[in-house]
Amino acid sequence: MAAKHRLSRLQRGPTATKFAPNTDLLTFCVSANSASANTREKTAPGTFHVGCRIAHIVDRRKGVEVPKLLVDTGGEYTWVPKALVESIGIKREKKDLQFVMANGQQITRSVGFAVIHVADTFTVDEIVFAEEGDLALLRARSLEGLNLTVDPRRKRLLASGPLGVA
Repeated sequence: MAAKHRLSRLQRGPTATKFAPNTDLLTFCVSANSASANTREKTAPGTFHVGCRIAHIVDRRKGVEVPKLLVDTGGEYTWVPKALVESIGIKREKKDLQFVMANGQQITRSVGFAVIHVADTFTVDEIVFAEEGDLALLRARSLEGLNLTVDPRRKRLLASGPLGVA
């Protein structure tokens, strides 16, 4: 059901979102039951993973490969395991941000700034310090900054084309 919602939102555009303002739906994040989250992740139509590189915003030589991020257009912030983020010295710039999970549970996480590299593209974005049990997610804001769109049928990212000016 969650994957179906994500795909319909992608097809209809961002105005179709029915979530409350300032909340972030963690489509597959079920921290209490990671085994069931992994099962849904593998069987949900249109879902796929990509690898990326996360770099320190000031010293880009400090970076780490993230081998597997679930591409998820159903939320805003990209989620990266906190051990990886901390290993390159990214600081927690925003603390105790509240997020709403798919099951309605509210959680708090910290956010920092990073350079995100996917294939030949990169962008600067805010990333969430994902706790144990949270999924690693590449989400809408980062995809927009990377100028990439999702092809759910072929399960891949595509260049969005020229950027609009007006």
